[in-house]
Amino acid sequence: MLSEAQIRSVALFYFYVLLDENQALDWTLKSLRQCLKSLGSESESDSRATSLIVHHTHLGWKKIIQNKATLSASIVHEAAFVIPPSLDLGVWKQFRKDADGEEFLAVIWSKILGFSDQEIATGLGVSLGTVRYRVGRGLRHLGSLKQLR
Repeated sequence: MLSEAQIRSVALFYFYVLLDENQALDWTLKSLRQCLKSLGSESESDSRATSLIVHHTHLGWKKIIQNKATLSASIVHEAAFVIPPSLDLGVWKQFRKDADGEEFLAVIWSKILGFSDQEIATGLGVSLGTVRYRVGRGLRHLGSLKQLR
């Protein structure tokens, strides 16, 4: 079973990836179904469940890219995600557009959702060093975009 915080993490992941609340909620449900199917009735550790979340959200990302799902931003301020009207997501949108996909996702999992590098590495089936490299490069890219504004 997934905790409320883990379910919220899946929803936030798709929100930051898609910046479209309707699509984010749709993809959240798809990924949660897959996570629950993978977990089965067994009680997993939080770390294992988080690794499964990384794995299934990564698969969801790949499907979004394969299907060329639109990555347009249509944020509705009165809906499920509370976004202050004054918040400028311009730098994030540019980062999403310009960044390497794996680095973009690594920043979300690591810095926004707070998953450990080890959980991310396990979920993706890559080394710890690879995750740290992707996060570092993604943060440098994001920082350079912020300086340009």
